[in-house]
Amino acid sequence: MLRTVIIDDEKKAREAIRLVLDIYCEKVKIIGEADGVQSGFDLINGTFPDLVLLDVKMQDGSGFDLLKKFPEPEFIPIFITAYNHYAIKAFKYSALDYLVKPVDPDELVQAVNKAEKYTEKKDIYTKIEALNVNIADKFSEPKKIVLKTEQSIFLIDVSDIVNCESDGNYTTFYLKKDKKIVVSKIIK
Repeated sequence: MLRTVIIDDEKKAREAIRLVLDIYCEKVKIIGEADGVQSGFDLINGTFPDLVLLDVKMQDGSGFDLLKKFPEPEFIPIFITAYNHYAIKAFKYSALDYLVKPVDPDELVQAVNKAEKYTEKKDIYTKIEALNVNIADKFSEPKKIVLKTEQSIFLIDVSDIVNCESDGNYTTFYLKKDKKIVVSKIIK
């Protein structure tokens, strides 16, 4: 499931994007919408999306201003805009795709499918990286652990885990720097 947010200052544009996603993209879960740079920043920080569908020009800045606030984003940005001359700049900001309004539903579906494949590969590479680190010295304790949530897969240094708390079928991992990750696995 691709946890997705839509950031566009035009309400009708957000509604059109949502409609296409609801009809044609069953593996997309829209977890929020925002109408500007600041509200988009707050939304991303509060929901940790996999995919961000983003306009270029908004009332309080640009989609590029928003991406600058995330030097190493954990999400995939796809630009959807009325301006075709920002495409090269968008790809410099690691955009996976660039769609011009009015959005062609087929193009949006193709872009979302591309994002889905990218996310699957990223998850596999994360697991392989953890395995490689952990088998590098077979006589030592594992140095990394993979924690999978509904939203994402995290590769965590074991030394960053402060404590774990079990609650029924869930475990909360408390990490350094006041971060926490909740997984649907019990401690055994």
